[in-house]
Amino acid sequence: MFKLERKIPLRRVVGKIKAVEIEEIINERTPNLPKGDKAYPGLYQQAVTEYMTQMSEEEKAEMEEVLEDWQSSGPPMDVRLR
Repeated sequence: MFKLERKIPLRRVVGKIKAVEIEEIINERTPNLPKGDKAYPGLYQQAVTEYMTQMSEEEKAEMEEVLEDWQSSGPPMDVRLR
């Protein structure tokens, strides 16, 4: 029996590690967005994209190191893919 491994996208790593910064971007754009609003997933994706385009080369390298670590040893329990 073999274990099917999924490739973890860099967006997922950035989204989990930089969650506070991404949440700030969303709150700046839509400060009165109610919790659970249907627009949130789209706004979240836009905020992650915006954050990733503004990352420095050092920060990208750090995120890629974390990505490699998660790929080899598995992500933390709160990040595990379902």
